[in-house]
Amino acid sequence: MGKITFECETITPMFCYGADQTTPEIRAASIKGAMRFWWRALHPDLDIDELRKKETEIFGGAGDGDAKRSSFTVRVLYEKREDIIVSTLWTEIPHFVPSGKTYNKPNNGYEGLQYLFYSLVMPKNDKPYIKTGTSFNVLINCENKKHIGDIIESFKVLSLFGGLGSRTRRGAGNFTIKSVTVSENKELEEKIVEQIKNSSPETYSIKHSANVVSDFSYLKGSKLYILKKENSWVEALKGISKIYQEFRDKRRGEIAYTPNFGFPVLHRNQKTTMGAGVIKKKYNKKENKEVDVVSDFLERRSSPIIFHLYKDSIGNHVPFILWLNGDFLPSGYKITDKKVANKADPSENILKEFINSINDKKEVTL
Repeated sequence: MGKITFECETITPMFCYGADQTTPEIRAASIKGAMRFWWRALHPDLDIDELRKKETEIFGGAGDGDAKRSSFTVRVLYEKREDIIVSTLWTEIPHFVPSGKTYNKPNNGYEGLQYLFYSLVMPKNDKPYIKTGTSFNVLINCENKKHIGDIIESFKVLSLFGGLGSRTRRGAGNFTIKSVTVSENKELEEKIVEQIKNSSPETYSIKHSANVVSDFSYLKGSKLYILKKENSWVEALKGISKIYQEFRDKRRGEIAYTPNFGFPVLHRNQKTTMGAGVIKKKYNKKENKEVDVVSDFLERRSSPIIFHLYKDSIGNHVPFILWLNGDFLPSGYKITDKKVANKADPSENILKEFINSINDKKEVTL
């Protein structure tokens, strides 16, 4: 019913891989999964049953006992040349090799970039990636035109606030939409082109969500903190990554407090990993007393804080922080380790302290 082609370009390194998890590849499944997340973020006004029903109609899944097909397909086209693959991020992070050592160390001021992408630039674990400036086309074929608006909006929001691959909440995998074509529908094409041209994260207008009933992360009421623009992704992320690393290092010992930035958080010196769960009392015969035990333990929770870049009309890289709205944990859950040796209620205070530590920022409420 509608074939839309988005011409896109990577803004930051994209750590997105195929089935072998080693060869960089922009995958249609990754795009559709990311679109699904941002579609949910646009609809906190829907109760859980209505949200799941509409989500299944658009993106596919199980519905009323039967598997349902997605209402659209995604294809990704780009030239898979050797020169779009970079073997290590150290080719872009200014660095040196310490005397007598074999590993790389960031130059002064660039340490935060290694901190942001730590799992991708560790010694003997460098991950190849799709370099910045790589063009790729996303072809979307809508089989049911009643969903075309949702599909277009979710892809646009993905480009404005999200990314593809690993470490997207810390600035990796960002991309921009350069142009749009719609087959056999010039009116729709002109409408989308105008929307894209006049859209930026700080001017994005929430068209849905009059009331909020969802526990999911959502965009309505989320905060943007826009920082100083730079001429490259490295410089744009350099400043905020340095502040972030220094803040996290200072609070490293507060092991039940820092997981509010997302978990798991592994503390090797204390031999514990922080997550979240429901804490209950249970009688311990051996100790002859009631003790705390954890059930429904959550191993992983994404950070509500997202670092992102976008390109302005003259090509500057504009960094911003998105603080997603919504409850960090389900009701009744506490931050804890599995032994309940360290526990605390979820709290936004540490996130507020981090934001307050950043100077020269412009705040926008979505």
